[in-house]
Amino acid sequence: MKRIDVITNATHLTMLATLLLATLALLTPAQATDAFTASEAVAPQLEPRWVVTSGLRRRYWVHVPPDAMRTEPSPVVVAFHGGLGNAPNFADSNSLAHASAARGYLAVFPEGTRRRPPGTQGRTWNAGNCCGVAMQENVNDVQFFRDLLNALSREFSVDPDRVYATGISNGAMMAYRIGLEAPELLAAIAPVAGARGVEGAPNGPLPVVAFHGLLDQNIPFHGGVGIGVSGTDFFSQAESIGPFFDVNQCNLADSTKDVSGEAIRYEMPSPIGHDIHYWLLQDGGHTWPGQPAGGGGAAINQDIDASEVMLDFFDAHHRP
Repeated sequence: MKRIDVITNATHLTMLATLLLATLALLTPAQATDAFTASEAVAPQLEPRWVVTSGLRRRYWVHVPPDAMRTEPSPVVVAFHGGLGNAPNFADSNSLAHASAARGYLAVFPEGTRRRPPGTQGRTWNAGNCCGVAMQENVNDVQFFRDLLNALSREFSVDPDRVYATGISNGAMMAYRIGLEAPELLAAIAPVAGARGVEGAPNGPLPVVAFHGLLDQNIPFHGGVGIGVSGTDFFSQAESIGPFFDVNQCNLADSTKDVSGEAIRYEMPSPIGHDIHYWLLQDGGHTWPGQPAGGGGAAINQDIDASEVMLDFFDAHHRP
């Protein structure tokens, strides 16, 4: 497998593409059922909630830490499931709910849109150029996020300066879209195995920690159409991160690289406090780093746990 090195003094998107250069979505139906079936020894306890948004009653699930009813405001991480998936299965598939609760975060798992009456098609998010019925019917999932946060704030003591978004695949694309269109709602985003799905520059600076596998065939590192069912022509990773790189005023000359086995972290500091960390998983596929191995045989990097890594990043980045 070809290795990559940090190359500095190269400009903007071209420089970033060089930095992330490597050899070398929706999940396919088999992956949608197999890649995320392994769960924690103790499944997270999720409580269902509903909110009316854009005239629709939509569901989300909350994993509540023991001290969430305290008077001190709680940070919130909102995690979007992958395309054709659902919230409870996503929460079961990785350590995010448990890791969040251990740090006092409310972990929220919203549900995407599926056809009515329910059929065999799973749930998706309208992340711009993907995916499924949510995109086809132009569902306003950014407004859903706004209304969800308002509903949470009415029930819990929420810290508005510590709201974060993450997700995998189509869910990661949703995190990107909110980060681009509504950065004022967030303190940081953490897309996993996703890509930007909308055009244009971010509406403001925002810290980003992103994770992507070099072996990802669903949303290829260099962009283009993957093997998933959506047929989407995805943005490359450089094109996905690039808009944030510019608005965050990052300087490639100041970038650093750390290696943990097959996991490579590129750290791009921001003079205005909106850093970018990019994790390239050289042995990773369309998966969540550190998740238990599933039955689908998808490549999973085990050198890091994306849940813990992103929470470390969140802990260090609050809205000014």
